[in-house]
Amino acid sequence: MKTAGRMIALVVFAIAPAWAGTPTLPEIDACRATRDRVGRLLCFDALFKTPVEDSAAETPPPETAKVIRKPSPLRELGLDQERGRPDGVAGALVRIRPWRSAAFIEPATFEGILTGRAGQSADLPADQRAWTAETADVFLTLREGDGASPLGRGTLDQRSVIMLACEDDITAFYILLPKPVGHARTKFALTTDRGVTLNLHWRDYENGDVILAGRGLESIDLIKSLINSRRLAIQIDYPDGPQTYLFEAGQLTEALRPLRRACHW
Repeated sequence: MKTAGRMIALVVFAIAPAWAGTPTLPEIDACRATRDRVGRLLCFDALFKTPVEDSAAETPPPETAKVIRKPSPLRELGLDQERGRPDGVAGALVRIRPWRSAAFIEPATFEGILTGRAGQSADLPADQRAWTAETADVFLTLREGDGASPLGRGTLDQRSVIMLACEDDITAFYILLPKPVGHARTKFALTTDRGVTLNLHWRDYENGDVILAGRGLESIDLIKSLINSRRLAIQIDYPDGPQTYLFEAGQLTEALRPLRRACHW
């Protein structure tokens, strides 16, 4: 290959006009040795002074290009649950969605249906007669506390939310962020008021603003480390500076019961 490439270079050199300033063989060899294809073409263009059409003026700079973000269904699910949070209620918020149902139900209502079916099951809709604690999806959300943010965020869209889920019998740990993570090497750390600090192994789930911090056994171990905690903090090493999100976990241990039962752990 080297011999063939050198012969091509010699041919190019031989047919080039023989006037002062004609490229030398070492210059041609230097262009040929350029690994990048575009860089190699530019090198030969400059060497032989090939006219190049300037289209830079027609190409908008990258920073002005419009970035179209895809909708984030999981983020909307978590935020929609938080929008229904009763005034004055802090800590974990739990909603249950029985399989083959689109309705989200409060745990007390769900338990009431399960325990109250004895003697009246014939009066219940067919789908409710089939409900069990193990055949339901469970979503638990923790919203960033009021006044906890150093940026003074007030609206829900400007706050972070932790969402723990048991969906299709699989446990998952999500973090919904108001500020997308744009770098794969961004570091996440989770700290509890009991002095536990965990470095999270995460991956982008939706647009950089929904982070999957664990799924399956990994998420179960992570959630177990939070049991009996009342306050949580997530530290994120953003490229433009670190940021901390604070959460009031409240009675997290009790709130986790429906999720643990649905996912059998």
